[in-house]
Amino acid sequence: MYKYNFKTSVKSNQVSKITVYPNPLKSGTAIQIEGTGNAYNLIRLIDCQGKILISADSKEEFSNTFNNRVVPTGVYNIHLSGDAASYNVKIIVEQ
Repeated sequence: MYKYNFKTSVKSNQVSKITVYPNPLKSGTAIQIEGTGNAYNLIRLIDCQGKILISADSKEEFSNTFNNRVVPTGVYNIHLSGDAASYNVKIIVEQ
C-alpha cells in the first residue's frame, strides 16, 4: 500500500498533511482522505481524459459515492479544491 503525504498551506497558515489510501486500490474498496480538515469544499475523481466521474462536497460523501461505484481499472486524479488551495492526487484503480 502506498501513502501519499502532501503539504499545503491554508488560510490560517497552518500546514496540513493530505493522505489518500489505499493506493493502488480495487474498485469498490473504501477510500480514505485524511488531513484536509475543512480546507477543501469540493472533491472530484477525474479520469485521464478529464471527465469528472465523481463530484462531492465532503470527504464522507466522496468516500460513500466511490465505495458504491464500479470504477474501471486505470489511473485517476483526485482533485481537492477550496478557498485557500487546490490539490491533485494521482490514484491507481485495479480490478
